[in-house]
Amino acid sequence: MTAPGPGMLRSAYGATLGTRPALTGVVIALVIAFVLAFASNHWLPFRIGYFLLFGLAAGAFWTWAHGSGLGLQRRLASTRLQVGESIVERFEVENQALLPKLWLEVDAESDFPGRRVRRVISLPSRSRRSWEVATPCVRRGAYTLGAVTVRVADLFDLFRSEQHFGRPQEILVYPRPLDLPRLQRAAGQPAW
Repeated sequence: MTAPGPGMLRSAYGATLGTRPALTGVVIALVIAFVLAFASNHWLPFRIGYFLLFGLAAGAFWTWAHGSGLGLQRRLASTRLQVGESIVERFEVENQALLPKLWLEVDAESDFPGRRVRRVISLPSRSRRSWEVATPCVRRGAYTLGAVTVRVADLFDLFRSEQHFGRPQEILVYPRPLDLPRLQRAAGQPAW
């Protein structure tokens, strides 16, 4: 068995603590507090270490509790539109859990020009919230509305959780039809 090299340690750090600077700082402070506590056998570093450990556990529980028991539906009025019309989407987020959800970030990404659906909501226990978003179609083409992502984080942004709902949906925007001037029949032509 070989010892982990510096590249392996760097990639492990980048995949875990390296992406979360606040979490990295708390873990470093926790390690320093317990090293000082065991080295000096003084009560203050022990209490600081336990306080940080409790804060980490509370943040992890908060993120888990706020991310569980969620449901989300997106309904589209139409997937075939013309330039000048609007895509009308109806979002409905449901909290199926007993605990209220205080901070949920709902994000629906797409390649549709001018469309960005991002909203922060809170939900009481066992409740639903719905809203509609209308985006005008300004350019013809085929576009994709991506899956809807719900993000949850604890109060100090130490832990994050993401859930993806739905599948990508295709939207086709046709060009606006041209209005032709009224055509007049030549005199003596039948009406059919």
